Amino acid sequence: MTYLNPVLAIGLGDFADLGSTAGVDGVIIPDLSFEESDGVAATFSAHGIDAIQLVAPSTPPDRAQAIALASRGFLYVVARYGTTGVRTSLPEDLTSRLAALKKATSIPLAVEFGVSTPEHVRALRDAGADGVVVGSAIVRKATEDPSPAAVERFVAALASVTRAPVLPGSSS
Repeated sequence: MTYLNPVLAIGLGDFADLGSTAGVDGVIIPDLSFEESDGVAATFSAHGIDAIQLVAPSTPPDRAQAIALASRGFLYVVARYGTTGVRTSLPEDLTSRLAALKKATSIPLAVEFGVSTPEHVRALRDAGADGVVVGSAIVRKATEDPSPAAVERFVAALASVTRAPVLPGSSS
């Protein structure tokens, strides 16, 4: 994940070439609008790199569908309004948003912004998310206990529910 300015400073083709050489599979550029992304996506694709798009809670359904169809690799689903950070709960409308996106695309959906507990991960898995992105909660855990073992235990607890069986009656 990077902003567009560093990509342009390096040069789009050079950035894609460097990324490909380094083994990059996909790039998220959050400040690149969907309408302006065709050239970047084409250059990345020519280098074997997926241009990963974002959809936000404020994205209208028809626009979300167009973004989902244009995305490659996975679709980055912003879970909530505001900034990233640890939260105690997930937005109530997230399940219906994920269901609508599942109808619009066959690529995986990865959810971020506020995912911070195994319960969040389980709820997202059951709601149809294919992946989660956890940042602030890991940083918080590392601040509380910077030992690699503590961070590893926390990440293992988050990951453990991704492999848990789906219960009868759940949505996935």
